Amino acid sequence: MDRKRIGLLILGGYDWVGGLYYTLNLIKTLDSLPDAEKPVIIAFWGNDIAKKHLEELTYPYLDIQPYSKGKIEKYYAKGAQIVLGRDPRANRLISEFNLDSLYPYNYPVRVNSSKKVVAWFPDFQHKFLPALFPEKDIASRDQYLDKIQSRLDHIVFSSHTALGHYNQFYPNSKMTPYVIQFCSVIDFELPVKEDLEKKYGINQPYFICSNQFWKHKNHELVFRALKELKDQNSLNFKVFFTGKEEDPRNPDYFPKIKNYVEENGLTDYVVFLGFISREDQLGLMRDSLAVIQPSLFEGWGTVVEDAKTLGVQVLCSDIEIHHEQLGENAYYFDKDQESSLAEILKQYAQGDLKAKHKYVGVTERLLSSAEAILKALG
Repeated sequence: MDRKRIGLLILGGYDWVGGLYYTLNLIKTLDSLPDAEKPVIIAFWGNDIAKKHLEELTYPYLDIQPYSKGKIEKYYAKGAQIVLGRDPRANRLISEFNLDSLYPYNYPVRVNSSKKVVAWFPDFQHKFLPALFPEKDIASRDQYLDKIQSRLDHIVFSSHTALGHYNQFYPNSKMTPYVIQFCSVIDFELPVKEDLEKKYGINQPYFICSNQFWKHKNHELVFRALKELKDQNSLNFKVFFTGKEEDPRNPDYFPKIKNYVEENGLTDYVVFLGFISREDQLGLMRDSLAVIQPSLFEGWGTVVEDAKTLGVQVLCSDIEIHHEQLGENAYYFDKDQESSLAEILKQYAQGDLKAKHKYVGVTERLLSSAEAILKALG
């Protein structure tokens, strides 16, 4: 039987764990297909963290390979991209491993191959929140998108919201677009509740907010809401925060947040856990009152998908992407008004608001996502 052969460039690592989880999750999603439909995946890693995670997967048709054959090819490929506008490394991968497609290919150069080379663009945050980006980063993103119009033929977005934004900014694009709405795969055992309570000193109900401390994640709204509840003597729960506590674009962001917490007497109600294991993070999410997602912008939020897979209620900002992901299954608050979030937290903690999520089953969501992957990369 001839199986499709998909080349997958593994993104991320410690500095961008979301990219790593995204590409690993694609492999896990394809594992939900009937055996006859499963493609061969050649996963190309670029760092030891990615390699380690790949080696832990159980996908039956997985071939793990380094992205480059040593430093010479790596630097030669980079030079060829810049000077010649081509990528000999991508040509080698397609030829050597007999690939039908290569994804996600995020270089603005043409690959001289008849095979399917597919770009991925997560979201258009730089267009809607330009104040959060250095001018050079905005220019870099725009230049990339402009260049690929004539150099690549296919592009994937993680949501219909992002596709809509693409059509808005590139109405004359000739590229073929696809949407792959990923579904979180949780295929490992989570710690038991009692062990987590002991490990993290949990002794009262809590909400959880699991985002890296980047400014667009809008953590400040949560702290302002907690202050409002404290001033009302209505704060009878804690909020756990997980995620890396550095924002490369705004290095003062997290220190200012900690100062706000201390100056407003919120230290007894806020727990900063930093970057913890995914097993612990999801276990804490499972046992929480609900997940708070205050983000100003997302392409397709992993935290929301985690909550859906775990069957946990989400309280989230009233932005377009959250409506696409959650529909009527969330409690929405104004992303700019702490009183809006404070009221929901208060009522939910008191039991006045009940969990109302009726998420589509994991099996159905996985199959839908796997079929979208095959459509885009098959």
